[in-house]
Amino acid sequence: GTGIKGEDHGFTVVVLDWGLAKRLPEEKRIAFCQLTYAAATLDFGLMLDAVDTMGMKMKREDVGEDMQGTRFLLRDMAPRKIARKRIKAKRKNDVKLFKSRKKGERLPMSSKGYPGELFFFFRTNELLHGLGSKLEIEMPYLDVLKPYAEQGLGDLYERQDEAVTEPTIKELSEGNPKLESEIEGVINELDREGHVSGVQVCVIDQSGKIVADKAMGNMGGLKRNVPMRTNSLVLGFSCTKGIVATMAHMMVEEDYLSYDEPICERAWPAFCPGEGIPEELKLAFPEETTIDEQWEWKRSITLRHILTHTAGLSMSLPMKFTIKSMSSCEECCKAYEYDSNAPGQTLLPKTKPGDECSYHFMSFGWLVAGTLVGAYKNRSGDQSITFEEVYNAILAPKLLNQTIASGFRPCGGGGFHPTVQTVSPF
Repeated sequence: GTGIKGEDHGFTVVVLDWGLAKRLPEEKRIAFCQLTYAAATLDFGLMLDAVDTMGMKMKREDVGEDMQGTRFLLRDMAPRKIARKRIKAKRKNDVKLFKSRKKGERLPMSSKGYPGELFFFFRTNELLHGLGSKLEIEMPYLDVLKPYAEQGLGDLYERQDEAVTEPTIKELSEGNPKLESEIEGVINELDREGHVSGVQVCVIDQSGKIVADKAMGNMGGLKRNVPMRTNSLVLGFSCTKGIVATMAHMMVEEDYLSYDEPICERAWPAFCPGEGIPEELKLAFPEETTIDEQWEWKRSITLRHILTHTAGLSMSLPMKFTIKSMSSCEECCKAYEYDSNAPGQTLLPKTKPGDECSYHFMSFGWLVAGTLVGAYKNRSGDQSITFEEVYNAILAPKLLNQTIASGFRPCGGGGFHPTVQTVSPF
């Protein structure tokens, strides 16, 4: 660009190269909105959506690295000295990461796999950063771009949700106007205090009749212009812990397994096979002085330990943790098993089971699921059974039709139900 200084008036006029003006196709425009908004909100799922919408075919999946790279691309504008320091540190880190990878894994995709619009975006973006640095400008770049990305995506989600039909559950309802009015009053109070964006409340009596079914507010985040509906599907997060725990109690009651037998003995042998610690595991952790003890601890873990959050695996997560693997219950359960070909990835308890209660925020579901699937395999003889199939055999038949119609799907899948945008306060 060309800078024309008006020193007497305290401003600088900049004429940009109009050769860099470009109108994006609708699909690519949406992709860049997704990319920008994902970076601004640290939304890893939306980052993957952006890659897919843009049509990029990745050689490998590392959404964490993609997020880091995109956030650097859209970094805050800074004066020249600060900007140079940031770029130098980023290049140093990139070179180190590049050298640490195998030859075929150094680039996330082939050079021909990048859309031309992406290179255009990079060029324009860096031109603006260079211009800002030269003019000694400090600006929160992502904060400026975020509202425009949000507007583009908000319009898209609003159009998509207009086509969603009202839920069939209304036909099953026998409403109690007084109760619904009281519920509405509580929701309005929560809304005034700023505690909620949207709320669903459904009350079912002992006979299975729906006596109240209210939905108020909006669907949050990018969908805040879309009203919350009674059939909107909300991500349950740790609510599904109650589902697997209920299944566990039912299967104990039906003699599939017991609470106090170590799970590696019969239910899940691969969890911690063999009484003696494998030699390759010792070699993988040569500086770990408690490795023998930790192996014995793992062999003593019971279903009761897991259900009471005392298994000692509260902070243990699969070593190779990706969005794709996290969506598979079977893949995550397998990560807690011992693999003699990858002993360095073995997950061991940090405390003796039963000694310390520490919330197993991520590992709970996978530990219970792995145990229950193993116990079910022992009785059925079907070694290829999945957790969803066990759920369908044990718990699903006990559910009310109203519960199923309301969108209760702990194993995933939205059906015709629109999904709510879950917004983290962090």
